[in-house]
Amino acid sequence: MADGGVSTLIVLIASLLISGIAGIVLIDAWGGVADANQSAVNARAADIETDVSFAGDPTMVPLDDSGGAGSYKITVMVQNSGSRVLDHTNLALFVNGNPFGDGSDQTLADGSALPGDHRWGPGDIIVFEITETANEFNGFVDNTQITLTIVAESIVIAGHSGTDSETYEVRLNDPTP
Repeated sequence: MADGGVSTLIVLIASLLISGIAGIVLIDAWGGVADANQSAVNARAADIETDVSFAGDPTMVPLDDSGGAGSYKITVMVQNSGSRVLDHTNLALFVNGNPFGDGSDQTLADGSALPGDHRWGPGDIIVFEITETANEFNGFVDNTQITLTIVAESIVIAGHSGTDSETYEVRLNDPTP
């Protein structure tokens, strides 16, 4: 009977060792899952907190055609309506599906030039002048309706940046007779 007790004790100790090792492996695997989940949560939060919107009257978007064909300019006001700082150098504007801008032609809402290190914070409005590059606006006249799409990206925080895009139907207004 003494032999049965020793072998039972050996099996018990071996089982405890194996259980301990399996527990360590599971805890380590769970830690990896938790890290991946936290990264996904941070990325989703970045997208939720990033928001951009058209600022101004959508029926009165200024069209400047005073330079003649090939030099039309559309002026658009864009507001950071989210809670994250946006990267004004990484903004895409699309007019009827044609891409324009890299954030290089922007001014503050008061008309002053936007410094390169400017922080486009929540609530800030920036005025963008979209100039045609290959007669894309040729034929645009007063009261022309266009589709304007804005795509913005926030600055990187905790390894993640958020993005947002908005599409608007707007009407051009040519103030010159």
